[in-house]
Amino acid sequence: MHHVADPRDVNRRSFCPMTPDTAISVSATRTCLCNADITALKQVLSNTPNARGLPNSAFTSDAFYDLERELLFTRTWFCIGFASDIPDPGDVAPVWFGDLSILLVRGDDEAVRVFHNICPHRGMRLVREPAKNKRVIACPYHCWTFDKTGKLLRRPHFMGPGDAEGLPHEADPPALKEIRSAIWGDAIMINIDGKAPDFAEHTRHLDAAAAPYGAVREGHNTDNIDYVIDANWKLIVENFIDSYHVKWVHKALEASTPMATYNHETIGNICVGRAPVAEARAGYGGNMPGWPGLSQEAAGTLTYLALFPNLLLVFSNDRMTCFHLMPDGPGRSRERIKFYMPHDALMPEFETERTECVESYRTLNDEDIWLVEELQQSRRSPAFDGGRFSPHWDRITHHFAKQVAEALLA
Repeated sequence: MHHVADPRDVNRRSFCPMTPDTAISVSATRTCLCNADITALKQVLSNTPNARGLPNSAFTSDAFYDLERELLFTRTWFCIGFASDIPDPGDVAPVWFGDLSILLVRGDDEAVRVFHNICPHRGMRLVREPAKNKRVIACPYHCWTFDKTGKLLRRPHFMGPGDAEGLPHEADPPALKEIRSAIWGDAIMINIDGKAPDFAEHTRHLDAAAAPYGAVREGHNTDNIDYVIDANWKLIVENFIDSYHVKWVHKALEASTPMATYNHETIGNICVGRAPVAEARAGYGGNMPGWPGLSQEAAGTLTYLALFPNLLLVFSNDRMTCFHLMPDGPGRSRERIKFYMPHDALMPEFETERTECVESYRTLNDEDIWLVEELQQSRRSPAFDGGRFSPHWDRITHHFAKQVAEALLA
């Protein structure tokens, strides 16, 4: 059954928050790759003309997914949410990361912090629903109370009936467990194990790709579209960076940026595609004020990229579109599309253009969803051996698959 959240989108797969019952484990017992998977992953590492794609088990196996959570998601910088979802001091939002409950908090100092959403006293989940204007974070079980930096303020009657205030007197009282986090633009990134390279290193190539678009990281979030998709997260990434299908699937996009005009680049942890945009077209850019600091070359170029593992971005002269993927088991993914536009494009006279932009992406996404869901079903066929890579079109798809294989084989 598919869950409908958007009344304009009743025939599409839409977003619903994960519950503890549907959440998947990131703390599963260590699973080992079978010999067939190891052989298949090593073949992914071959040069593009001779390589195969990821094995079917990478898209269908619970055991493979357990390893992704253990060896990939927790060891790198992973996009967990957005600062615009907690815009004001005192805003809090719980998020499921597998079966870990994580809490996003906007402090009185405007800083965003990320904590394990667990009380250090008896392990109770602290916050169950998003909330605004929270003065403190209070455990519903025994009323242990913390400030928005995670510091313990009071634990009433902890030392006995006469200890009503429960002020902590230890030199180092228990506090909320903070998770290493950083922000790029609006995207909140976390590193669960705390051992990933510096965030500046993680985003170095992303920063270079975004630089020609000027103040793109300062855009205002105007609209969101949310989906649940019956496909593995990696298929959605591969489809996003695949320009080979544009000619046959996306007729309106082909009219604006023909398939033959795309070029690709792979560097470090990003896969990049670019195409020239010849003229302004409704829904496809050029009809609103552009980004401050926009270079002349960028004004006529559409750039899309995948930042490994789960953040996808599109830059154009007058908008940035972010696709955030949250894996939800081997056969399901949650996707949120967020739209960002320059301040001057928020004026009332551009309302039609903003709406056209959102609807064009809604159409593009709808054209793609059935494809990735069909691909998910096909990954159960023993006749499929990972497929072949075009030496021209699929270099970036292969690069992404290699990043997955390298993480799992490490």
